[in-house]
Amino acid sequence: MANFLLNEYRSEQLEWIDDVRNRVVTNTNSNSVVCILDTGLNNGHPLITDIVPDRNCATVVGEGSADRNGHGTNMCGITIYGDLSHCIANNNPIIIDNLISSVKLLPHNNDNPKESWGYLTEQAISVSDVIFPRKNICYCMAITAEDCEHGKPSSWSGAIDTISYNGGDNGKLFMVSAGNISDVNGQDRDIIEQYPTGTRAVRVAFNGGTAYQPLIASLAIDCGIKVNILGADTREIDGKAFGTMLLGLPDDPNDAAKALSYIRSQPNVSAEEVEYHG
Repeated sequence: MANFLLNEYRSEQLEWIDDVRNRVVTNTNSNSVVCILDTGLNNGHPLITDIVPDRNCATVVGEGSADRNGHGTNMCGITIYGDLSHCIANNNPIIIDNLISSVKLLPHNNDNPKESWGYLTEQAISVSDVIFPRKNICYCMAITAEDCEHGKPSSWSGAIDTISYNGGDNGKLFMVSAGNISDVNGQDRDIIEQYPTGTRAVRVAFNGGTAYQPLIASLAIDCGIKVNILGADTREIDGKAFGTMLLGLPDDPNDAAKALSYIRSQPNVSAEEVEYHG
């Protein structure tokens, strides 16, 4: 619905923008911050300027915090308003209960050296802590590396893990995009084909009719198949299991089918095959 604004006369666009702006209610005393790590922000945009002041914008890439790409500004707009068409379609107040910030992580013309990605992310976090001392900051990072390294951990992902955990003391919350695929039929085909497929697994639900140990053991004894416990949320009461367990199936398709069939044949459990990305 918001797309119709692009076809309106300039004067009518301004009327719609003013209508939205007049209904925005911000909580300037909020203790929560959403910080966008992206290409910067053009906070002069009329739908953003009242919400994100200059003091909330920074950069760690040796150039100004303005957005010359557009992606960072778009992400800020989505963070603030969500689906803008919902805001236009009614006359309700638009409550912005978080402070919004932008730290420029991607320069306009030059790519950051790969070995600096983790360091620059750490610097961006430090800058945001200076801007918002003693506030709870959630980081939105909707940028990704084109080189997926076959899904293996990288120095960048390791830096984010370290920042998030922070030694177990006041860790940071990150929202990181799983990947940007712009054209599955063209330019990103190679990236898609490089990405590893998931592990076949089975989610087993125990309803108290049996313990889980006999099931694992009988798979090995009766079927000659060993499975890995990938995750468990189970508890035992009087020797009976309740909850769910995720078991990795063998790579061999015949063994996997045999294990899955055996598990499903057992009484007092239910099983669902899933794909596991660990």
